[in-house]
Amino acid sequence: MKILALDLGKSKSAVCLLETVTMKDRYTTIPTTPFALVDLLERQRPDLVVLEVGTLAGWVHDVVVAQGCQVQVANPNHEGWRWRNVKRKSDRLDALKLARLSAAGQLPTVHMPAVAVREHRALIQYRSQLVGRRMNADVSARARIEG
Repeated sequence: MKILALDLGKSKSAVCLLETVTMKDRYTTIPTTPFALVDLLERQRPDLVVLEVGTLAGWVHDVVVAQGCQVQVANPNHEGWRWRNVKRKSDRLDALKLARLSAAGQLPTVHMPAVAVREHRALIQYRSQLVGRRMNADVSARARIEG
């Protein structure tokens, strides 16, 4: 089985390709773009793609599913992911850890909500930010008037 693990970054992502039969791993880095991800999936043809939940996980999940690959979304709040438990930290090691935990069947996963649910949540979050900015502006304006 070929497991492709992604440690997603804002501009570039670390990739670990783990062959579970031999437990050999290979690494690369790709730009964090849909085009680069599709290209990688077409070249590697993994059986499973593993990634951490986060701000980029939604669209990456959608691209991987559209390419016909199975996806696991990892929960980084699990005890094994705590920074204090990790002696060395790098994107490459995080990707390897994702792949190995998945291969061992020990990866704590989370459910990825549907696109419509994620869009609705993003809209609610954006509205909350706007309300907060408006409240801060009102407080600042009152302080100037009273001051």
